[in-house]
Amino acid sequence: MNDDKMKLIDGLKTLTLELKSAQVILYQRTLKRILRYVVSNSELKFITSHGNAMHDYNELLLNACSGKSGVSFVLPTEPYKVICLVTGLLYNVDRENIDFLAFLKVSFSQIAQPMDQFKQFCDYVMVGYYNAFGKLLFEDNTIVNVEVESKDASLPSTLLDQLSPFILAVSEQILIDKTISEAKRAESLAVLDGLCFALEKGNSVFIKAMCIGLKYTIAGSKQHNSHVKGIETVLVDFGVL
Repeated sequence: MNDDKMKLIDGLKTLTLELKSAQVILYQRTLKRILRYVVSNSELKFITSHGNAMHDYNELLLNACSGKSGVSFVLPTEPYKVICLVTGLLYNVDRENIDFLAFLKVSFSQIAQPMDQFKQFCDYVMVGYYNAFGKLLFEDNTIVNVEVESKDASLPSTLLDQLSPFILAVSEQILIDKTISEAKRAESLAVLDGLCFALEKGNSVFIKAMCIGLKYTIAGSKQHNSHVKGIETVLVDFGVL
């Protein structure tokens, strides 16, 4: 069990290193992969949902930007607050609700160059993010117990774990596919987000609808269809489809 938890954190560490090695203007792809990695792993997703239920993202962002300790952006000390804040921040950057370059300039104003600001974001914010997950994962069994109790009996906790590789594969292929328009890419990712949301809520009707929507959204692409077929097979095996 601890080995599995360590693998989860190592996956986030790897993605953070990939983010840091990217050019500041080419961060979007890896950022999307980080968000999808979190929502596609049941334990990370549960921790995130629990943090969002306990804390208010906007309040945490305001406090983080208050300029304490001589720097412009300060993470909270409590792990759930860190996860709520950073997940919300990544989501809003990904949705372009926040201008990322402007955020870096303001949040790390003590650093002159944009690339250095970006690296500091990775070293401080993203490292703090996966450390917060690690602290909570290895505290005790409370998280696992709450997760099991909160699951719908008709949707086993292993369902998302088995779907995870296919969802990540589809997402990555959509992001790098040069044969589709940006509008089609955005539409496909929106449907994939809907599927992840349906899985998070345990709504089997919504899961079916999103799976059908995904199949028709990317119809005609053999490389995508193979992974969508994998998603369908898992859902059939679990009695959802």
